Amino acid sequence: MGTRTFKGRKVYDTAFKFAVIEEYFSGNLSFYDFCKKKSLDRGTFNYWLLTFAPEGYLSSKEMGKEKERSESEEIRELKRQLHQKELELKKEKMRADFYETMVDVAEEQFNIDIRKKAGTKR
Repeated sequence: MGTRTFKGRKVYDTAFKFAVIEEYFSGNLSFYDFCKKKSLDRGTFNYWLLTFAPEGYLSSKEMGKEKERSESEEIRELKRQLHQKELELKKEKMRADFYETMVDVAEEQFNIDIRKKAGTKR
């Protein structure tokens, strides 16, 4: 129970992870000091907290990190959407330019006014 080694890596069972998380929340050590005391990698323990800890127990610092992640994900999504809209705008500008050129060529070749003139009555 607890830890075992597999191909040179420590493997922790779920019961051990829950026990460590419970000990962390019941104590008053800082995140860094607790990891040092338990000889745990901070990234691994942080992953355990994000994965297994009840939502109500996350510290404000950890909640701030989650908020930063969600904000950065939102920023990435907004940048992607902006890029998509810029591409659509360029496509529409090209289409409008093509239409203008097509009308100019048709008016020149057929010698007729295709565009509606302001003030023209039917």
